[in-house]
Order: sequence, then C-alpha cells, then structure tokens
Amino acid sequence: MKTETGAALSAAFPKPKPKSELLSFSQIEKDYGSPKESTMYAWVCLNRYGIRDLVIKVGRLSRIRRSDFEDWLASRQAGGKAA
Repeated sequence: MKTETGAALSAAFPKPKPKSELLSFSQIEKDYGSPKESTMYAWVCLNRYGIRDLVIKVGRLSRIRRSDFEDWLASRQAGGKAA
C-alpha cells in the first residue's frame, strides 16, 4: 500500500524538469561564467537586451528560468534583436 501511495503521489506531482529550474543571478554567473551578477542587475534595471522580460520576481528576489535564459543567450549569440 505504501508503494501505491508513493506512485500515485509521484504521478500527481511530478518533479520539475531541470530546464524549468529558477536561477538567481549568482547561479547564472556560476553556471555560465558570464555575465557577472552585478551586470545582470544593471541590465534588468536598464532593461538592456530585453532581459527584464525574463525576470520572475519571487518576493524581493529576482529569478530567471534556465530554459528562458538559454533561449535568450542563444538568440544573442546568433545575432538576435539588438537593444
């Protein structure tokens, strides 16, 4: 019975995929090496490169979904829209 309940719970509440992980600016700096945390805050404040649209506010904290950041980064590397 215990395993049935565990299976039912895991089916009802699947673990989030790593791509949907919310990252802080310091995690982005650590994982990708660039841009620096302080640069990210400045870009958000100035809405540089459209980065503000990616930011999710969690209370007073700013977070960005990993998948959104990777898509944004790919568009910047491919010569996407300039700000």
